[in-house]
Amino acid sequence: MANLFVTMKVKDFDYWYQGFKGHVDVRSQWCDESRTKVYQTPEDHNDISITLYDVDMEALQKMISSPEFQALAEELGEISDTKRIHSFSEMGEG
Repeated sequence: MANLFVTMKVKDFDYWYQGFKGHVDVRSQWCDESRTKVYQTPEDHNDISITLYDVDMEALQKMISSPEFQALAEELGEISDTKRIHSFSEMGEG
């Protein structure tokens, strides 16, 4: 299991966030959704970050490589060339 920090820009945060919230059941299949957080930068509310914990990387990879997910990301206004995914550990974790 991994912890991920995702950064990206979206075209319209409010629209994107409604879609993001609408897929809790999907994320719950591959991460600890109770710990998922979304952040915005103060300068640009469409510049966002997401923390995801205890991610099943195999299940995530399968989902994000699907044509359905790619279409959803585009529909929600994710700007794909700005998306970065980093793994992280909390301080004190090994």
